[in-house]
Amino acid sequence: EFDKDGRPPHSFQCYIVAPESIDNDIAQTIFDKKPVGIKCLGEVEIDVNDKGGFPHTMRFSRAVEVPIELKIQVKVNVFAAENVVEEIKTNLMNFVNGMKNGEDVILTKMYSYIHKVEGVEETSELLIKAKDRDFEAANVICSPVEYARVTKERISIEVVDYVDL
Repeated sequence: EFDKDGRPPHSFQCYIVAPESIDNDIAQTIFDKKPVGIKCLGEVEIDVNDKGGFPHTMRFSRAVEVPIELKIQVKVNVFAAENVVEEIKTNLMNFVNGMKNGEDVILTKMYSYIHKVEGVEETSELLIKAKDRDFEAANVICSPVEYARVTKERISIEVVDYVDL
């Protein structure tokens, strides 16, 4: 009988976000921490030697990156800094790129990171594009093996003046 993710009994699978250059360290850590008699699963296979010099194949998987794009329109007042766009991008990158495996990108949480920047009066548009969808005002749901990431190049910000009528 398999669990809901298709793994056999007495097994586990690690989903890793890390550069390939530390694969040996990851495999060694799995070997050091895994319970005896429990099998590790995954596509990446690394041999680790025990204290007696005998090899053991450790396995793990790479988590799947979900690249997201953001399209934003903000209205700013006269006190907005010249680098308002860069500050917003930095805030949003820190938020999204700090997420762990399985954490969903919640659209409404992003507003606070935009409004932390001095001079931003209103976010009149905030749209996300991910997973083969068009830009929309929606959350990005990540499975336990996925993690969201964004780069400055994938954040488009239009700045317009805020007019107090």
